[in-house]
Amino acid sequence: MTGKLEGKVAVVTGGSAGIGLAAAKRFAEEGAFVFITGRRQVELDAAVKEIGRSAAAVRADAASTADLARLFETVRAAKGRIDVLYANAGIYEFTPFGSITEEAYDKMFNVNVKGVLFTVQQAVPLMADGGSIILTGSVAGSKGFEAGTVYGATDEFGARAIENKVHVHDLHATILWLLGFVSGYTMGGLIHILLVVAIIIVLVRVISGEKP
Repeated sequence: MTGKLEGKVAVVTGGSAGIGLAAAKRFAEEGAFVFITGRRQVELDAAVKEIGRSAAAVRADAASTADLARLFETVRAAKGRIDVLYANAGIYEFTPFGSITEEAYDKMFNVNVKGVLFTVQQAVPLMADGGSIILTGSVAGSKGFEAGTVYGATDEFGARAIENKVHVHDLHATILWLLGFVSGYTMGGLIHILLVVAIIIVLVRVISGEKP
């Protein structure tokens, strides 16, 4: 049986663990070849083994434009195009207002804003007509959370701003809004697992042109 993404080429940043890895696995199961990125080679190697033969890993820091350039040159040389870009790499650190450091501020903005922006910008020339760009967002950008001032700001300036700027090559831009912090306050791991499953189902439906 042909998968919904048969023959497609996908790139998932932050794909060595968590939601990124779950998405990469599902993309591969649906027939796509998947490139994943991450900062730690050991985790990348383990993720590729878990995903299977339809995956390749590129060690890259989302905050580094040089690393991103190397990533997309690798994809161009190997496959020549991208059908699905999932800009998932992101970080969060919770620091109460009044004790926020410049280092923490720069770290989150470099990955969550700069990283997302340049990931999308560098990927666009490789995107196939009708391709999909998916960004991970969070309700932290519109809801107030204790000690989440900087993280919420990066979400507001990152995914929201970029979604409205991608109007070339007949591309489709979608933000997945994650219900952050739910798992820590209710049923723990079970809620998190159900949330990840729901997100991956929506991802595949969006990419394949179905209504979520």
